Amino acid sequence: MKIGRILIVLLLIVLAVFVGIRVNQNIQAKKKAMSQPAEEKIVPVETTRPARQEITETVHASANVQADSEVTIYSKVNGKIAQNLVKMGSSVQPGQVVAVVNRDEVGYEFKPFEVKSDARGVVSKLMQNPGAAVNSNVPLMTLVDIDTRSRPIRGKSFQPG
Repeated sequence: MKIGRILIVLLLIVLAVFVGIRVNQNIQAKKKAMSQPAEEKIVPVETTRPARQEITETVHASANVQADSEVTIYSKVNGKIAQNLVKMGSSVQPGQVVAVVNRDEVGYEFKPFEVKSDARGVVSKLMQNPGAAVNSNVPLMTLVDIDTRSRPIRGKSFQPG
């Protein structure tokens, strides 16, 4: 039993010495590599003189265009749309009649009600067709303000559209 222990201890000592020698060799190799200067790579570069010239680029992109302001028009009375007097893309002024609503209540005779615009803009959506039942909660159409304004882009003026 004592011989087995002595043999194991001797084996561990030999292993430790071997590992120590390898670690020392690695440290010496790293020191040698660090002391040598790194090799520089030379990359050829071609230069040119600057010249003033016009650059023209075309950008093809898709986008969602949204108006700064939007107004939804509703009927003030219940009934059915007899006629839309404007189309999509039509320009509308405040006070302009945009639709006619027939008030169809049994036993009463009403004149057709004229729905007037409260704002200026362009019709972007017609939400109800003639014959559709409407009331004060049903939107008839949407107007948008599409005024064009100059917007500065890097010191220059840009006209949308």
